[in-house]
Parts: sequence; structure tokens; C-alpha cells
Amino acid sequence: FSECTAGIDGGGMFVYNSGDVSLERASFSECMAGVDGGGLFVDNSSDVSLDGASFSECTATAKAGGGMVVVNSGDVSLDGASFSECTASDDGGGLFVESSGDVSLEGASVVRCTTSEAAIYLAGIDRLALTNSQFVDNVASQTPAALFFTSRIAAIDSILRNTTFFRNSALGNIAILAASPLTWDCPLGYWMPNVGQLFGDLSGCNRLCAEGHYGNASDHFTSDCSGPCWLGHFCPEGSVLPRKCPAGTHMPNRRAANVSDCFPCAPGQYQPESGQEECLPCAAGSFSPNVGSAACEACPKGGVCEDAGAASRLVWQPCPAGSFNPNRGSSSSAACELCPIGTASAAPGAEGSETCSPCDPGHFAATPGLSKCERCSAGSYQNDTGATGCHDCKQGSYCPEGASAPRPCEAGSYSDKTNLDSAGGCEGCPEGHACTTGSVAPMACRAGTFAAGSRNAECEPCKAGSYQSATGAAGCVACALGSFCPVGASLELPAACSPGTYANVTDGDGLPDCLDCPAGSACPGGAAPPTPCEPGHFASAPGLSKCERCSAGSYQNDTGATGCHDCKQGSYCPEGASAPRPCEAGSYSDKTNLDSAGGCEGCPEGHACTTGSVAPMACRAGTFAAGSRNAECEPCKAGSYQSATGAAGCVACALGSFCPVGAS
Repeated sequence: FSECTAGIDGGGMFVYNSGDVSLERASFSECMAGVDGGGLFVDNSSDVSLDGASFSECTATAKAGGGMVVVNSGDVSLDGASFSECTASDDGGGLFVESSGDVSLEGASVVRCTTSEAAIYLAGIDRLALTNSQFVDNVASQTPAALFFTSRIAAIDSILRNTTFFRNSALGNIAILAASPLTWDCPLGYWMPNVGQLFGDLSGCNRLCAEGHYGNASDHFTSDCSGPCWLGHFCPEGSVLPRKCPAGTHMPNRRAANVSDCFPCAPGQYQPESGQEECLPCAAGSFSPNVGSAACEACPKGGVCEDAGAASRLVWQPCPAGSFNPNRGSSSSAACELCPIGTASAAPGAEGSETCSPCDPGHFAATPGLSKCERCSAGSYQNDTGATGCHDCKQGSYCPEGASAPRPCEAGSYSDKTNLDSAGGCEGCPEGHACTTGSVAPMACRAGTFAAGSRNAECEPCKAGSYQSATGAAGCVACALGSFCPVGASLELPAACSPGTYANVTDGDGLPDCLDCPAGSACPGGAAPPTPCEPGHFASAPGLSKCERCSAGSYQNDTGATGCHDCKQGSYCPEGASAPRPCEAGSYSDKTNLDSAGGCEGCPEGHACTTGSVAPMACRAGTFAAGSRNAECEPCKAGSYQSATGAAGCVACALGSFCPVGAS
């Protein structure tokens, strides 16, 4: 097609609404179109093949595609095609393709074409394969000069391979503008961006993979290429594969750029192999005094190197408090074994687990490796040794911080909570009720008794001449004239049983028979029923009119008791006690008959006594207790030690020796 002209589109040839279009080795020379496609215009057709075609000095006067335009069609193949000195007033001085399928340009030549934007303008196609081609001396008044590309599908397999861009001219010297991913087929160690603007002359990929990275694939589009350099290796700019750091060095980090970045092994370490991320500690019996050693030297005669990693002589570092190490020749702090849960050790540098002492009552160790057991928080307690946690305080009790046993609420108060931390949290017993020591809930006064006001430990019996038929009463009612109301009467009686008996209607005449009051109860007389003895009281025999209070040194926590229990070791029981009261911290007792806190013996010097202690606990090695009545042993201060147990003080550390806190 030579010197052809069209007023609108397709100066040499116009194809519309067609099937496949194939023009092998076609030639379009000096053709001109008034609008689009100086040589050829194809619209709304199937695949277009112009392999080996030539477009020379063709012009699109008003718009796009100086040599050729393809729109709304299938795949376009232009392998071996050439576009020379073609001109378009708008886009695509040589070729314009829009809204079509795949475009293939293998071995194409685009030379000295002139346009507004891009010698080859590809907008909204599927994929591009541009290989073994050249763009030379093309000129655009805007940008880019040589190639514009966008894809209408989310594909990343468009490719540009072995193609040269030389002396192309446009605003800003932009040669290529890829608005969609266009992957360059690069030599190993190189990369090219797959979107955006590329400037100036390009002959294949011209960007080296960044230092500290390597590129062993051909499709990299960022300077990171295949990724950061491996551990134990270094990667200069443009590396295809990481290079090994030499023997005597190591590289624990990624992205090393040069051999000078490889870290030399420190004294006490060595590395016989190349490409390693860590140096090895010298084994026991050897050392390395120099930096960058590939091997360790044997220790000289007359001495030993017991631990790994010796640079000249072994530098001993103690295991921290809360840990120990029973082995020789250890090379790292990982050899320090943590004291197990439920124990603690205040002494650093411990050699065995025997320094891990079980936590005292009132203390716990929930995690391994503690230097000191923690005190139970307020509202909880722990009565055992070696505990890993604390129990919620019991109902009817309170537990201050560090409690080794619940302390019962005082008589006249109660609590149904399990988190009280002081006696002030116990609630006062309400009117008409009684609360013995350690009460969980107020106990309503029985018929025949009353409790005026609040905080009553016991209900009082109604006086002779009065009675109370209701429970939970705050007072009694005067007996009517002609009726009989003995002490503790619950109703007005026409007849009276003597104290120590109670009435039971058994005869046909309706008059009461008086029966002996059962053991464990009291009978005030009249018609009142037996009253079970309250906690802290007892009735050892039948026929009693009143329950007796437990004697000092004993207690009774149940109702209806016929006797009392001996007080417990580590506690005292005043007269009428409903529960043992623990000896205070700093005192102890192994007796079972104490009647007051004054009977608890003071903890002796060199010992500690937690709340409710039965016997003094000797201070462990590394701790002491000066004076008496100590609740806890103190660790020896830094600069002193104590190897014995039960000590009242510590010994000053000898000159030239090391004694940390709690040293034994």
C-alpha cells in the first residue's frame, strides 16, 4: 500500500466488524488518514496478524496511530514489524491499540516516529509481549516518547525482554510509561520497576539488585529482588546469590552488603567454617585470645579452662538469685536452672537446688526463678509451705497481707465474704441476732431469748416474768397476770416444769409431763422446749437448766455440744471460744491449752514465726533474725554472708571475696 489516502480512518486499508485479519509481510508506505490509522485501521474485529509488516512515513493527521490503529478487537501480532518515520497528531506515532486482546511485538523496529504521546500507545489491552525490539529516535511533544501501556485485566504476566530504547525524546526525557504491571526479563542480579515512568536510554535492565540483597530470578521489579541476604553471608550490589562470610567471622543479621560487614569472632570464640551466622564458644580446656579466630588454642600447661568461651582465663559470672547451676563448664546463662515454683533463693551463684527454699506459710511463688517469695495479698492466705498460690479467705474470717491462716471475725460480728483483709470488714451483728466468733451469718435469737442493739455475741434469755414467742426479737413481753413465765420463757404457761426439765403433753388429762432436758441442751423450765447449746457452750449431762461456757484453753464450734475440744497448737482459746484464735506473727505455741495471746511464746533470736506457728522456724543460710518476735528472716545484706542456719546476724565478707544479697 503506497501513497494511499483516506479522508477519515485507514489511509491504506480500513477493516470494520470483521473476523480474523492476516496480512503477512504487508507494506504501507507514505499512506495518510484524515483522522486515525495512517496506514491501517481495524475496528471491532477478531484477531489481527501483521507479522513482518512495514509502515513507513505514514501519517494520521487528526488523531492516533500514524502507522496503524486497532480498537475493540482480539489479539494483535506484529512480530517482525517495523514502524519508520510515521506521524500522529495525538497518540501512537507508529501504533495505537485500544480495548483489545494480547499484543505481541517480537523483533519489531520503531524508528523516528513523531507524536504527541508514545511511538507505541497501548491502552486497555489484555497482555503485552515486547521482545527483541528497538525504539530509536522517536519524538513526542508530551510524555512518554517510546511506549505507553495499560492493561484492562488484573494480569501480571506482560513482559518486556531484550529491547532497546535509544535517543528517544519527550518532555522530561521519559521514554516509557507503564500504568499497569509490565515485567522486564532481566539478567540475574538486575531488576526494573514494572510500573511508572522510565527515563532516557535503556538497553534491557539497567538496575542492579540493592546491596544486602540478591536476585536469582529474571522478573524482579523492586531493588529487594529475591530478598535479603542470608544469615552468614554478604551480598554486594548486583549479587545473583549470597556469598559466604569467611572462616573466623559470622553474620547474625540479614542484608550484609560487603565482606567487611561480617563480624569477626570475639575473643573466646571461633568459627572454622565459612557462611556461618554465629561463632562457637571455645570448648572447656581451650581459649582464643584474638579477634577473628578460626580455631581455638589449647590451654597451656599448669592450668585449666573449665568453662566454654574463655578468652584468656575463665571469668566466672554467678547465676542470678532464684537460680542455680550444679554443673561445671557451662558456657551461657542458659545453664542456670530456675528454682521451681513454690520455692525461692536469695543467694546468687548457687551451686545446687538445696538453696531453693520452700516458701513460708503466708507466702507463695507462682513462677520459677524467684529470689523472694511473694506475700499473699490481703484477702487471701496460705497455711502450707512451698505454695504456688494463695487461697481465698474463708467466710467468717479476714486475712491481712501475708496471712498464714484466716483470722475469725470477732464475737458480735460476721461475714459471708471470702476477700476481707481486716477485722473492720466484718459486719456488726444486727438487733435480734447473735454472732459468735467466726460467724458466717447472724443467728436469729430463739423464742424465749432476745438481743437488744447490735454487735451481740449471745442472745439473753427473757427474765422471769417475761416471755418471747417470736425468733429474732430485740426484747421480751411482760407475762400476763395469772400466768407463769420462768427465765427464758417462750410463752405464758398455766403450769410450770422445774428448771432442767421441759413439758411434754402425754397424758389424757392434757397436763404436761416434765421430762429431763437432754444432754447438749438447756431447759429453763416451764413449757419451754430444750434449747441446743450455742457454739462456745456445752451441756455434758441431761437435766441442765443452762449451758456452760467452754473453759479457757478449749473451744466448741458446733451447736448442741456435750463437751469442748482442746485448743489447737499455734492458737489460744479464751473462755467461751467458738473457734481457736491463731498466735500472732512473731509468736508460737506447741501447747493445746492456751487461754490468751499472752500465752504464745515470743519467737527466739535467729528464728521466724508466721501467724499461727506451732514452732519457731530457723532462719536459712544467707538470712538472719536479730532479736525476738520476728515474723520473717531478713536476707544478709551485700558485703556479708551467713553459712549457718538459725543465725541472729551476718558475717562481714572477707577482703577479696564477693558476697551478694542473701549470700550463704
